[in-house]
Amino acid sequence: MNKFKKFLLIEFVVFIVNVLIGIVAGLLHEKLVGPTHGYFTSSIIGIAGAYLGYTFVYNSLYSAGVEWHAMPARFVGAGIGAVLVLELCRIAAASA
Repeated sequence: MNKFKKFLLIEFVVFIVNVLIGIVAGLLHEKLVGPTHGYFTSSIIGIAGAYLGYTFVYNSLYSAGVEWHAMPARFVGAGIGAVLVLELCRIAAASA
């Protein structure tokens, strides 16, 4: 497998894992906190938060010179980002 195909495979897997983290975070948030937006909307917000968290941790680690061995930390960042964005949306909806 050449380097480009390997790169695309890794990026696809990262995308799928981020989507799964966002969906699970959204569903758990809706179940544990109570109905705020609905399951579908919470899942979409969770996916957006997972992407933001992953990107933030990826850019932070990349600028610090850390490479591929920090992949689990990126996924932890995705989970934290999903929860933070879900909570911010819940707080914004409650104050409106």
